[in-house]
Amino acid sequence: WDARSRACSHTFFDHSDNVGCCAFSPEGNCVASGSADRSIKLWDLRTLQLLQHYDAHGDEVHRIAFHPSGSFLLSASADCTLKLWDLCEGRLFYTIHGHEASAN
Repeated sequence: WDARSRACSHTFFDHSDNVGCCAFSPEGNCVASGSADRSIKLWDLRTLQLLQHYDAHGDEVHRIAFHPSGSFLLSASADCTLKLWDLCEGRLFYTIHGHEASAN
């Protein structure tokens, strides 16, 4: 979104279902999106390219949040788990189980 012109400056397409959450990295150079297609995508806002794709959860992704360092991303899902993603290594770091219902 361009605040001056009040117009959309770019639309990212790659999820196969509705996007339910997104978050900007602490540095503001990336945006992550979580979807009902169970995946997480990480986009570079400078180049507009897809940086990373994670087949993240067993059900839709409800929330995502960056760690203040920008090196980790936490996701919450309808599959009752929280997952911590190591963005530097490009892999799942840890899964937290124990919710009895959808994690938000």
